[in-house]
Amino acid sequence: MTTIVGHRPAHLLLAAVASLAFVVWIGCDDHEKDPREMDATIIHGAPVTAVAFSPDARTLASAGQDDMIRMIDVTDYHLDFESPSSVTALPAELMSSPLLGWGYGFESLAFTPDGASLVAGSLLVTEGGVIGFWDLESGEELGELVVNPSGPVIALDFHPAGTLLASGSGYPFETGRADLWRVDTGELVFTETPTLSRVNAVAFSPDGETFATASDDGAVRLWRTEDQTLVREFGVHDHVPHAIAFSPDGERIASGGDDSGPGFGAHGGLVRIWDVATGVLELTMDLSTMPIRTIDFAPDGTMLAVAGEAHRITLVDPWTSVEITTLKGHSQAINSVRFSSNGQLLASGSEDQYVRIWYVGDLVGQTCNDGIDNDLDGWLDEDDPDCVDGDRETGFGDSECNDNDDNDDDGYIDSNDPDCDDAFDDEQGADGGVDGGTDGGTDGGTPDGGTDGGL
Repeated sequence: MTTIVGHRPAHLLLAAVASLAFVVWIGCDDHEKDPREMDATIIHGAPVTAVAFSPDARTLASAGQDDMIRMIDVTDYHLDFESPSSVTALPAELMSSPLLGWGYGFESLAFTPDGASLVAGSLLVTEGGVIGFWDLESGEELGELVVNPSGPVIALDFHPAGTLLASGSGYPFETGRADLWRVDTGELVFTETPTLSRVNAVAFSPDGETFATASDDGAVRLWRTEDQTLVREFGVHDHVPHAIAFSPDGERIASGGDDSGPGFGAHGGLVRIWDVATGVLELTMDLSTMPIRTIDFAPDGTMLAVAGEAHRITLVDPWTSVEITTLKGHSQAINSVRFSSNGQLLASGSEDQYVRIWYVGDLVGQTCNDGIDNDLDGWLDEDDPDCVDGDRETGFGDSECNDNDDNDDDGYIDSNDPDCDDAFDDEQGADGGVDGGTDGGTDGGTPDGGTDGGL
């Protein structure tokens, strides 16, 4: 990341101290526990405006109007499948936000596709909207892009290759703008300024060939990335789109927003799904009596998360409009929902100042044939011992070859245990003699006649 457009030093110590003040632990016993046994709630000092998972699904970042960005390691939580999806649970906060803002609160957040850096959008009264870049390893602020004078930067999204950054900004009922920036130089290569219309959302297609914008004027616009020409408009003036998302295959685009005004039938919030190639409206889902603020597709396309002013998250099948389940826990409007890249977790940020994380892996289909290491155990699809007796990579179940534990006390763990070549790390002697027992002797009472741990 080489973008340097202005620079302010990062106040790391102040940020860390301030962040720790807002971590509230629940149900901790007097004795020390493994972090995976602790349930925690992470709270900001003001409404949470954005959440984002790192591309490797190991870190969750949240941004708030308290001018703070907090980050936690969620690696262990991928394995905590004993927690029901309706219960909020977080591991220990391993990294207490080294990022501090500029005094006016963050409105948007995104990781770079390589996961090395993070960007956030905010407002500087003296300069207008501003986008900050930070290196995640050092916490150093790398630079800023100034979006002047459009107001807060409320939407960010990276091109899949990481070469371009799209942003949306503006105040309600005033002229906002959508911008396209070249990341390596900070050059502004494109600007859209819909008349008296804030730009609420931006999104690149999965292949990066197009990007979409959603504005208060009621339109979702699709642009060609290469030359920034307008390709198509969806749903012009028939609702106010607050959020947009491409399906993982790039063939559909969904929008959710406010349909409560005059002429909208007082629905509250509708979700619309269009065919990208033809512009045909394929499905309209009436999911809430209140406006919708945020939507996100699961990585496999089987679920759409929808949330907003109704204080709950609805998970719905985006092709049939069948509701899968509802997640309840927030007490005020939800501003942001995001799936992790492996589809196992869903994070949400709310006006109630809470960040919540939900396990939704039990709601998706087969995971032994999706090309994703769903439980982050180093095993993929048919190579994962979980898939020997089932169709899901779960991290637990019958397999003990992915739990970071020497289950049979033979000196070998997980993939290093020869048992795991064709069985489970659950008994000594299962591999014909290579297990850490006594050379040429017995292994758990069974003669193996082999070489046990080299003894």
